[in-house]
Amino acid sequence: MVVAGRLLPGAQIVEEHILRELGVSRTPVREALQRLEFEGLVEVRAHKGTFVSLLDDESLREIFEFREAIEGQAARLATQRIDDQTRLSLNELLERFRDGVERADPRAFHEADTRLHRTLVAACGNRRIQRTIEILESQIARTRFLSIIALTRMEKSSSEHEAIIKAVIERDAAEAEEAMRHHIRAVYQNLTENLPRIIPHA
Repeated sequence: MVVAGRLLPGAQIVEEHILRELGVSRTPVREALQRLEFEGLVEVRAHKGTFVSLLDDESLREIFEFREAIEGQAARLATQRIDDQTRLSLNELLERFRDGVERADPRAFHEADTRLHRTLVAACGNRRIQRTIEILESQIARTRFLSIIALTRMEKSSSEHEAIIKAVIERDAAEAEEAMRHHIRAVYQNLTENLPRIIPHA
């Protein structure tokens, strides 16, 4: 609910509402909230309750700096370790991005975007990179979802994805890393410019 934007940054989480909606007991809900607090997705305010963590400028900057460094390296490594099945998957994603643009379908675009990033991380062949991204996956997924809501440049973003895929398939390590870094910087700029429109108090 937090990652998919059903509970936006700053929203209060009321246990009773969650209990009724999910039809579960109080214990698993509290365990889930403790896990979300550990992951930095919710915060407990004394005498006030539990709230979805705000995405302030510093938090966004840190997440995207992390993504640029780690996912850029993952794209570079993927060019060296890509197999035939991954090539087929990447070519399929090219068509999905183009289709998403043609149909102006942000949901389909979001699914293709998520799959591309996960495919390259899986293909990089570095378990420590994979594990590090897995730990922060919820925070990354939340910013990815918000960036799709904020997307005012779907066609441009699709071109960036195509550049990444082309470089990986052609085994151009330097270009793959730079294309991924450029894409993530562009997403960050787009999100910071449009976040106040999505979340007025951001």
